[in-house]
Amino acid sequence: MRIWAIAKRIILEFLRDKRSMALLFIVPLFIMTLLWLVFNGNDYEPTIAVSSLPAPLEKALEKQDATLKNMAPDEARKAMQDEEIDAFVQWGGKTINVTVEGSDSTATSAVQKSFITGFRGTGFA
Repeated sequence: MRIWAIAKRIILEFLRDKRSMALLFIVPLFIMTLLWLVFNGNDYEPTIAVSSLPAPLEKALEKQDATLKNMAPDEARKAMQDEEIDAFVQWGGKTINVTVEGSDSTATSAVQKSFITGFRGTGFA
């Protein structure tokens, strides 16, 4: 009998406390809304400058929704300083030289993802 009285008292105190009710119902709704806004965004599509890149590699990058621009190395460096492109890729015969702008972590990770998934299966990775 004593246990039911104590439980009833605790439940009534809990129902009367507005802060507890807010923490129980309103705050989780607010947090879920914020999480939805953060994680429901569109994927970033990087802009990559290329110079003398083989056609299979260009096609592989285009399949990853990367915007490609053909540029000379000096033009690409200036565009990177002006934040017009996210990366510059140059074919060096046997190696691929990739220069990433790096100030925006979202753009950098999008460029990395484009290269990793795009070059898989092309024989260059």
